[in-house]
Amino acid sequence: MATDNSTAYQGKICRETELIVEIHPRNYVEYKGTLAQLRAEGLIPSNFRIPNRNIDMHWRLNGFEFNIHRCRPAWLKGPKALWLNVDYWSLRLEPFLGNVGYNQEKLYELQCEMELVKNATTLSGRILTTQHAEAKLDDTFQDFMELAIGSHQYKRWI
Repeated sequence: MATDNSTAYQGKICRETELIVEIHPRNYVEYKGTLAQLRAEGLIPSNFRIPNRNIDMHWRLNGFEFNIHRCRPAWLKGPKALWLNVDYWSLRLEPFLGNVGYNQEKLYELQCEMELVKNATTLSGRILTTQHAEAKLDDTFQDFMELAIGSHQYKRWI
């Protein structure tokens, strides 16, 4: 029987939860929740066919690759047979990069490292570092940035 904080789906009880969004920088975003929650966010196309049991579905749209499959809710303990028909899904959304995919994060790390070395060893890098330090100590500029951004938490933005 369904209670106030749960819904019945395909004969199983599914506790209502908030939509969970996990952001993995420079990699992918994962949404976890019910189909209704994912549809409400506009993440699932109108012609979406619900996959049976543990089947994954993949599609590409607007430069992104989508992957949806059932997953075990954090609040449900027990074997896979208990949650295989529960209305709880993981939708992974990642940029479609063709064949470069996993190398992008390593490339970004190397670019950051190269930028640090460049700033430490070149004249333009030392000038930029000096200007950065001066801007941090300039109270007038910091007050202006606080007004422009609208929050004191960004006072140390540089």
